Amino acid sequence: MLGGPAGAIASGASSRRPAAGLLAIAARLASRPAGAVGLFGTALFVLVAIVGPLLFGDQALTMGNTALAGPSAQHLMGTDEFGRDVLNRVVVGVRVSLVIGVGAVIIGGLVGVLTGVLAGYVGGWVEAVVMRVWDALLAFPSIFVAIGTAALLGAGVRNIIVAVAIVNMPTFARLVRASTLAEKKKEYVDAARTVGVGPVEIMLGEIWPNIAAPIFVAGATAAPAAILLAAALDFLGLGEQPPAPSLGQMVSASRQFLQNDPWYALFPGSVLVVLVLVLSLLGTSLPDALNPARRTVRRSPK
Repeated sequence: MLGGPAGAIASGASSRRPAAGLLAIAARLASRPAGAVGLFGTALFVLVAIVGPLLFGDQALTMGNTALAGPSAQHLMGTDEFGRDVLNRVVVGVRVSLVIGVGAVIIGGLVGVLTGVLAGYVGGWVEAVVMRVWDALLAFPSIFVAIGTAALLGAGVRNIIVAVAIVNMPTFARLVRASTLAEKKKEYVDAARTVGVGPVEIMLGEIWPNIAAPIFVAGATAAPAAILLAAALDFLGLGEQPPAPSLGQMVSASRQFLQNDPWYALFPGSVLVVLVLVLSLLGTSLPDALNPARRTVRRSPK
């Protein structure tokens, strides 16, 4: 153990390593056009999701006298059929979409990672049972699984998060199982067993740190799909309930006004498309940012 100033310096250096690592990843993302658009676009949406509802949350529910007014200096995105400002509702809807996307990926990833590591490391009948359950779920289209789960649980953001998370669980589980099967044959796992390390400690303390990077990439690529799926459930009336706004719900409500007021559907729909696009760019750029050697090899001349 280090004491005095030396210990403080060592402790400070170790506490700075995660921050330095994140800054290095962000710098590598920003060095490529797609990565820069994904990084800064996602950061902008996150900022809007955090600050926007604090500024416009109450206004998003306030009805006005000018229903279906076109875009103007007073209402930049116009008003809806109840005279509510569309911009305010879009800002709040972005938060709902991000909360659902992130929440579904975290819950789905957590369950998928735990079951995937367990199946890959233990093997035998445990692996057979776990993976057959996920294979059975994968046999159905994801939209049907999500609709069925949401209909069973009822409408609401929390239930939509659970429904979308269930759709994501098999993907994470299969990826983690394959990675665990490859890692458990390596020497460091045999060495841990030799010195008496228990199975749980090996799975979570030894194998997990070596397979974490592809799991984070999978989560980044799953988030835009989760947001789209949640928007589809909102469109069908299974998500956030009126008068609370969500992007999918706003697109659904605007259908009857498409002929005379197409801008009503254009703004929330466009924001949803841009949100999914920047998250997709971030997810596809993340592997190169996490593994600079992969980027160098891929770009080396033949």
